[in-house]
Amino acid sequence: VRIPNGSFMGTAGIAPSHAQLDAWAKREADLVARGGLAMLADPEDAVPPTDPVAETGMRTLPPRENCGNVDAKQLTKGSRLLIPVNVDGALYSAGDGHYAQGDGECCITAIEMGATAVVRFTLHQGEAERHNIRWPRFSHPGYFNPPEWAAPRNFIATMGMPIRDDGTQEGEDLTLAARNALVN
Repeated sequence: VRIPNGSFMGTAGIAPSHAQLDAWAKREADLVARGGLAMLADPEDAVPPTDPVAETGMRTLPPRENCGNVDAKQLTKGSRLLIPVNVDGALYSAGDGHYAQGDGECCITAIEMGATAVVRFTLHQGEAERHNIRWPRFSHPGYFNPPEWAAPRNFIATMGMPIRDDGTQEGEDLTLAARNALVN
């Protein structure tokens, strides 16, 4: 068996604002109260294990407006990731290196690897606000992997989350997430 190298970082994102953290904590707690599934703050596994992070820190597993654990195999070398910035300096981070992965990490695994990412930043001042961009986007100017393994060529993709226009989270509503991606 030969698996072509499709290296990418499974997690990449920027720091959320305090207002975003508060809003996300409320919408995820509301989802749980309505019988849905969300991983709320848990001091047992928090890093650092001290307050205030231990009591209020958000889990990194679900992607949110600041990107996060998206596991998009198309975010390979040469990709452009666009995320609305809500804090000074953005505080970008990336990790969870994958050698290869199918379409999504639906079985909660990929071919994991140690990795180092080299990134370059460009700030598009006011662009997200001007165009009402809420969710991350990404693009690639060519093929994200050799053509025999990757399609399409020269694309832009929008991410959608299962969040209604009023800010209510609807669990794993893939139709709503797809709608949000399409609308954007």
